[in-house]
Amino acid sequence: MDFESTITISAIVSAVVTIVLFLIVQFVLEPAKEKKRKKDEKLKNLYAPLYTMTVAKLIETPEEARIEYNFFLRGESKNLNSEDYLQFILKNSRYASNDLLAKAHQFAEELARKRSYPTASGNAYIEVGDLVRLIVKEYNQLKKDLKESPNENELKTGTPYIYTP
Repeated sequence: MDFESTITISAIVSAVVTIVLFLIVQFVLEPAKEKKRKKDEKLKNLYAPLYTMTVAKLIETPEEARIEYNFFLRGESKNLNSEDYLQFILKNSRYASNDLLAKAHQFAEELARKRSYPTASGNAYIEVGDLVRLIVKEYNQLKKDLKESPNENELKTGTPYIYTP
């Protein structure tokens, strides 16, 4: 082997290694980083604030209306009314799952029905068990996917932990 063929072989090997590394970066590492970034945006822009709002609405709901599997929320509350809650979901709908959008739609329908046809007892509570469980599970699943520490019990059951002194 002469000097020129050695240089040619080393140039070819260098080019092949460079191409392989480029392909790995472009088709493996970059998509993984992008996927993580999207999940992080989802968590920060929709699910973390929504989880906090949901727990806040549940806290101001009397304990007897917070039965574990059939949560009830007041249609109107002191701090956060239901229109603001729904508006937040819709404004950030690009981060929401299809299931969340469907549950939010059901919540909006139930809210409109309660306002249009008030009951004689004046019951202002709306059942939101499915919506709450979905928000709690998706929030904790995103935290798990991002290797943050989710609440495993909340992830399994969808029931948020509500501290009561």
